[in-house]
Amino acid sequence: MAHASKTVCAGLVLAIVTTAPALATGTYNGNGFWIPNSSYNGSLASMGSSSTSVPAGEPGGEFISDIALNIGLYHTWVGDLTIKLEGPGGLVTLMSRPGFLEWADDGTGCCGSGSDVDSTQFFTDDAATSAELFGAADPVPPNSMWNPDGGVLGDTSLLDTFGGTSAIGDWTLYVRDSSSGQAIGEVSEWSLNLTTVPEPTTLAMLALGGLSLASRRRTAR
Repeated sequence: MAHASKTVCAGLVLAIVTTAPALATGTYNGNGFWIPNSSYNGSLASMGSSSTSVPAGEPGGEFISDIALNIGLYHTWVGDLTIKLEGPGGLVTLMSRPGFLEWADDGTGCCGSGSDVDSTQFFTDDAATSAELFGAADPVPPNSMWNPDGGVLGDTSLLDTFGGTSAIGDWTLYVRDSSSGQAIGEVSEWSLNLTTVPEPTTLAMLALGGLSLASRRRTAR
């Protein structure tokens, strides 16, 4: 017996074309506020704050690709300070009582760095220096750049939290002094710098072959 079999399969063809999104930048300013002294218990409600808003359609895109924060800050004992940023995509601890190893975010324990600050400070994931070293020099040098470092207090990366999320909505800066001592402080002003992109446009064209799935068998005896 002679046997022959032939199978022809046309496969799957997938083509994806992705357009490169255009970058857009925007700056959103928040009002200053006095920094409350003592009574910080780890809750946002116990902190001083102010908010700014990113409206729909600005800064030309919606999804965050880069983020930085500028704060005009005056305080006489920086080791008491906890600073947080809340946005539509989550919450980040930018700095938590530099110079003091905390075991809980509840305002208890003592003490952090006794250095003073009276200048504009920058927080960005691109900074080389950890915010835990915020009080290493007295006073804190103006226009210094700090990499967010909340220690044991959870997520501290701006891009890990906000990257790829929508910028549209309210953003709130929170600051609190944990000590009941004589330290006084103020946020004179602050601004949020965002780089965004539109939602990437992906065109997927799917062609399913297999117009002919044929099998032919010849059998000869």
